[in-house]
Amino acid sequence: MAKAKKDNARSGRSRRAILLTLAVTTFVLGERAAWAGPIHGTPRRGGTLVLAITTDPSTLNCGIESSQIVATITTQIYSGLIHLDENSDPHPELAKSWTISPDGRIYTFHLKENVRWHDGKPLTSADVKYSFENLVGKYNARGREAYGNISSIETPDKDTVVIRLKKPYSPFMEVLSAHDGCIMPKHIYEGTDVMTNPRNLRDPVGTGPFKLKEWVRGSHITLVRNENYHKKGRPFLDSLIFRIIPNAASRAIAFETGEVQAITGSQSFPYQQLDRLKKVPNTLLKDIGSPSVIGLHFNFKDNPILGKREVRLAMAHAIDKEFIVQHGFRGSGKLIDSVIPAGIPWAYNPNVPKYSHDPAKANALLDQAGYRRKDSGVRFALRLSFESGNANSERPVEILREQLKRVGIDIKLERLERSVMLDKVFRKYDYDLWWGPLTTRGHPALGVARLYTTSSITGRPFTNFTRYSNPKVDQLFDLAVRTSKKDEMVKAYHEIQEIIMRDLPSVPVADRLQPNVIRNEFRGAFTSTETYERMDEIWWTKGTPLKEGEYDRDS
Repeated sequence: MAKAKKDNARSGRSRRAILLTLAVTTFVLGERAAWAGPIHGTPRRGGTLVLAITTDPSTLNCGIESSQIVATITTQIYSGLIHLDENSDPHPELAKSWTISPDGRIYTFHLKENVRWHDGKPLTSADVKYSFENLVGKYNARGREAYGNISSIETPDKDTVVIRLKKPYSPFMEVLSAHDGCIMPKHIYEGTDVMTNPRNLRDPVGTGPFKLKEWVRGSHITLVRNENYHKKGRPFLDSLIFRIIPNAASRAIAFETGEVQAITGSQSFPYQQLDRLKKVPNTLLKDIGSPSVIGLHFNFKDNPILGKREVRLAMAHAIDKEFIVQHGFRGSGKLIDSVIPAGIPWAYNPNVPKYSHDPAKANALLDQAGYRRKDSGVRFALRLSFESGNANSERPVEILREQLKRVGIDIKLERLERSVMLDKVFRKYDYDLWWGPLTTRGHPALGVARLYTTSSITGRPFTNFTRYSNPKVDQLFDLAVRTSKKDEMVKAYHEIQEIIMRDLPSVPVADRLQPNVIRNEFRGAFTSTETYERMDEIWWTKGTPLKEGEYDRDS
């Protein structure tokens, strides 16, 4: 009992404690065996869970894209070295244990033995090295800083991976789950163009709990149980079916009628239908997910109007954030004034420069900037780009257009299909304003630094697309991940927020809450900050009961 309490206490330690500690860290699977793991109750085997998603994924290669829709599918097919629980604490996945050197620069992972790919070939340390050096290390937006900090990867034997960092990087573990650090098969991708490999769209080969059975574009994706999954008795479900339902109201109706039994992730959850979903009986609705900043971003490098700080300042005063949250998100969000969301409380700085809703001040600033109203009442026109087909953006941008119109700014809404948006906004910088959510994970070094450091101006999706550059900010971001002193890290992030909110490359509006919903006939859901992960833990109450020992619990 004493050991169980000790282990439970260890499992419940705060994420911050892990992130801020650069001392020797050792995690051995055997030490955690007494812990009951995240599976509660007596799981059952069998059944199919049908989920609603908004659109087809653009790829099934999570090494080259980690957007939410892609990750929703691929985290069932592929695995990472670790998985994260709902506190972002790391747990063994493909790695059974690991050590971190006292200086925080050498990570040694020991892989589970006898893990096999879907095609029967064994997973080895060479797959890990290949994935980090050729896939996620090159293309992952959130993990770019972390993977770019790798100086070498050694594979002394088939089950051991030694990763050396150029400098300490405290949030490194957070990018090693399947979402940001999926391990891909070297034998499938080596020697090919990873961007155009046919396996990106069909017959993917992973080590995850499910295998692709069928993808009917525009209709559904069916995954079936991987009978050779490395966790005994899991997954518990026979299959997952992802129904593609672009219309938000239709997704809500499908849940109400039982056509689908779950909607997870902020991109798929129909915020405008939140009130009706709350009334569906026998349902678990849980607000859980990585902090996500949603707001307005400026292209002030190519647009001389937006290059004037007075204009950006005026637009910040023109925006009524509270109205957007209440009427654009149905109240499912928290107002924020900083680029680091309050969902990362240890780093969040509430004392940044704030811009209250003040249309009179906005008008005065625009006059001062030299953009007086013309006879039409319009000062100038701008494009506001956002992803089309996402009803969660439609209402907020309509509100935003009306608010900016009141101060004489004519907004042309530019709805862009996702692939077009990635090309125009993030690769070619062909936009004036962009609106959308940006997920941060649990550490600013992952989700925030990629948007505001000079080295992140890469032309890759979801990196620094405003092309904001401030050497002082670069220096502080670098300091924050290298220091082992918590107070220095917090001080650096606080100063970063003050500087960015003075420079105003973006106007953060809300830390959006992330509701997810599932029918009560399914249990074991939502055990990670990314709620679409860990579906090998979900079980159906009408399935066949399993006995202890017939399945693996996680450690």
